[in-house]
Amino acid sequence: MELAAAIVGALLGAIAALVASLYIAREADRRNSTAQVVAEFLSDEFLAHRISVSRTRRKRDAGSVSIEEIARGYWFPGGGNSYQGDTYRDMNEHQHIEAYIGFLIRVEYLATRRRLNVPELSAVIGMTLQYHMQIMRQVAAEARRQAEEADVKVPTWIGAAEFVDQCVVQPAFR
Repeated sequence: MELAAAIVGALLGAIAALVASLYIAREADRRNSTAQVVAEFLSDEFLAHRISVSRTRRKRDAGSVSIEEIARGYWFPGGGNSYQGDTYRDMNEHQHIEAYIGFLIRVEYLATRRRLNVPELSAVIGMTLQYHMQIMRQVAAEARRQAEEADVKVPTWIGAAEFVDQCVVQPAFR
């Protein structure tokens, strides 16, 4: 009986150690992924995308480009000539928004797989992200409308943008 109790105790101890080590490894991965996303967003390279998106937003605010023109370029097959914008650091405004969309997709991908500490991410970049999310929300909504009107598949990036807005940006203001 004592031998069986010792075996069961050792087995339970091994299982507990395994669970603890898996939890620690997962938390380390989450911290690392969160730090990488923050570093990317705050990097000089990504700053170029943020600056370009801000310029596009100011052009939209001034009425020199419409959300409809911008959104045409972000669903397939698109609605004709889409807005390309001015070049900034070897990329045009369309390409910078495309890079920004890629960032939103990565954040949503990692967050929905529990590989990000979303509250920490929100606390660190949520307020800054809000400035760009205003135009990104508008482009996403218009791209959705255009794709649905054309009876084609709505791009998945739109869901990623909505997720980031709801889970990273909005909590930064609560």
